[in-house]
Amino acid sequence: QSKNLKIETMQNEFSYVKSDVSVTITKYNGNQKRIAIPSVIDNMPVAELGAECFIETDVEYVWIPASVNKIGDKCFFGVITLKDVVFEDSSTISEIGNRAFAETSFENKSSVDSSGAVVINGILIRHFGSGDIVLSDDIKQIAGGAFLDRQDITSVTINLLMCLRRETRVRLYASL
Repeated sequence: QSKNLKIETMQNEFSYVKSDVSVTITKYNGNQKRIAIPSVIDNMPVAELGAECFIETDVEYVWIPASVNKIGDKCFFGVITLKDVVFEDSSTISEIGNRAFAETSFENKSSVDSSGAVVINGILIRHFGSGDIVLSDDIKQIAGGAFLDRQDITSVTINLLMCLRRETRVRLYASL
């Protein structure tokens, strides 16, 4: 996270669709290793990174602006070169899709906390723990694939009262 890092990303390196109020990026077409997602395209805020939009790229570093509130299913899936994702303000992220960061260096190494969890703005995107897992009260959503291929987990405990109070969404696509 160098503040002196120069990143130039052209808007024409992105395919996108517009709604009445915002833009969804559907594909990154460039070849840069370090990119900054634009916060505005065609005078509209970029609110979403769509499903699979970075698959088959060699991106290593991504800066995501505060305008983005949703990251689609498999957005960065299999981009093993992805080492760092920096959010201008991660508190704006309200939804992270199924396996959005799966099979990336970012998910597998750089963002794992001491409990084995990878969490972005209270959204559990992956858990590498084993045995009996107790999720912290800060978890407000569990993204699809968070426990995928984790046969060594025997149980997962969540604070149900906290979940109900925060309207937590739990999306589990794999059985434990």
